[in-house]
Amino acid sequence: MATTSREDGGGRRAVLRVFIVGVPLIALGALFWLFRSAREVPPEPPVDTTPRAVARAEAQVAAAVREVDAARRDARAGRARPYRIAVRQNDVNTLLRTDRRAKKLLKRHKVERPRIEIKNGRLKASGLVSLQGQRLYVTAEGPVTPGKDGRLGFRPTQVWVGKVRAPARVTRDIARRAARA
Repeated sequence: MATTSREDGGGRRAVLRVFIVGVPLIALGALFWLFRSAREVPPEPPVDTTPRAVARAEAQVAAAVREVDAARRDARAGRARPYRIAVRQNDVNTLLRTDRRAKKLLKRHKVERPRIEIKNGRLKASGLVSLQGQRLYVTAEGPVTPGKDGRLGFRPTQVWVGKVRAPARVTRDIARRAARA
């Protein structure tokens, strides 16, 4: 069926109206979803804070600290050597909830509900933080590497705000904060 040019113009105007109204509504919905997902906090996994679990965690971390300190002394003496430490994810999370120094550091950096995951030599640190005036759930992932002085450092290479991957600028900001902490 043939249409007149008058009908074609009306059809184009209707499509244009749908486009002008629809696209901003879709964008607004997407922004709402992104903001909402960033504010969603996953359920907190159980953390064993019994005296026995705390003692085990403290002993494991103390052994790791002794090994790192010995490697640092050797490096300063010109006898750099490889070293290996092992710390269990559960023990780190136990200490995040119970160690006075860890709690003080988390409070100073305004991190709530911290959670550490260790997988394939990479660390994934998550928590509820203040970012540009908003309380958001942020996850930073990256390797733990030794520095020249033998200290271990965490340098996030990927950051998510909620379920959305953060832009490079935010990733760099989080990496700077992690280095200072």
